[in-house]
Amino acid sequence: MRRRELLQATGMGAVAMAAPQVAWAFRPSTKWVLEQAVGMRYRLGIRSLAIEADVRRYDTGDDGFEGQESTWVMTPTSLRRETARPDGQDLLLLTKKKQRIEYGGSKQTKKRRPDFISDFFTMGEPLARIDASKRLFAALKAMGVDDKVVSYGRHDGRVMYVLGAKAFEDDKPSIWIDKKSLQLSRLVQVKKAADGKLSRVDTKLLGYGSPEGGAWWPKTWEVHADGKLVKQATLRSVEKNATVDKGRFALPK
Repeated sequence: MRRRELLQATGMGAVAMAAPQVAWAFRPSTKWVLEQAVGMRYRLGIRSLAIEADVRRYDTGDDGFEGQESTWVMTPTSLRRETARPDGQDLLLLTKKKQRIEYGGSKQTKKRRPDFISDFFTMGEPLARIDASKRLFAALKAMGVDDKVVSYGRHDGRVMYVLGAKAFEDDKPSIWIDKKSLQLSRLVQVKKAADGKLSRVDTKLLGYGSPEGGAWWPKTWEVHADGKLVKQATLRSVEKNATVDKGRFALPK
């Protein structure tokens, strides 16, 4: 797993358990689930978020370290996340058309690519709901998720729509949406390396509805790379519709 891909996954986490298949009266389409999830986020009325979290990371050395992570979101496209590390900080900056990634000694500015997690958490007014749905669908396809497959599973003690795979199929990319709250709760990315081996990043978003995060942000955010926990962020606070300086989202010159 390349560092840039791992950083994207950590952006933006209770181990998921496969649930036996149940005879449901209604099995929705992928587009229907995404449209319902979009509607839920828009009803929350989020225009901006200011998030503080304690983070423990294991991807920068054998010993790992603890630090802080600050994230600012401004709908419908912008996100800035600063993550402390012993020798400085990592940065993920997303604008409408560009993405800036600083990871260790590497600094890159490139054309923004579809990314389901960041696209999910940045969507909102003034972007039209139908356009938000299309954006999520494009990000889903960019992940390699099979949009013709919708199943059910359990994660974080709740029933989920599983888009792209059966709940027990860990070798396929999938997106997990809470059936009741319609929150993004898990995302499994799978890529094949040049030697044919599969590389897997499993992002788990846990504890929606906490006193700290409410319905806006998960309490705990975990990232597992090939079965190993590489990052865990625990929410300290989130401020909805905070005053955020637009200059935070300016690309460095």
